[in-house]
Amino acid sequence: MKKADILVIALVLLLSIGFYVIYFSNNLITHDSLGVEVYYKNLLVYEQELKDDIEATVSIETKSGILIVKIDLDGDGEFEKIDEYTNVETDSREIYNVVHIEYGHIHMEEANCDNKLCLNMRIGKTLSTPIFCTNNVLVKLVTNDYKIITG
Repeated sequence: MKKADILVIALVLLLSIGFYVIYFSNNLITHDSLGVEVYYKNLLVYEQELKDDIEATVSIETKSGILIVKIDLDGDGEFEKIDEYTNVETDSREIYNVVHIEYGHIHMEEANCDNKLCLNMRIGKTLSTPIFCTNNVLVKLVTNDYKIITG
């Protein structure tokens, strides 16, 4: 390789790193514009604006063809029902998912899916891939300014 080749490669690399830094510094998400949405089979079942002091645990389960959504806001482990859907097509087997939501850290706490991969997925304060469970539960980070398409 000639010195000119190395110089061109280094210049292209530096330019791409520069554009990358500029792009993501201009597209930072402020904490007052973040929210989280939880879906079951493309039906929005829970949404919450993310704030510094938020801590919630959301339970999504199906029993006898009825989708039940519960929430625990104070962390005592006792869930209260916030919604019940009877007109949603549910799977033949009963599902159970628990999503823990707090500012800067969202994760699937429990799931009775087959592969349990969703239990290893996390969402932080930045744009990231959504949490998808094979129980047809999707958790994604959105902004209030515009919806972020992450999956």
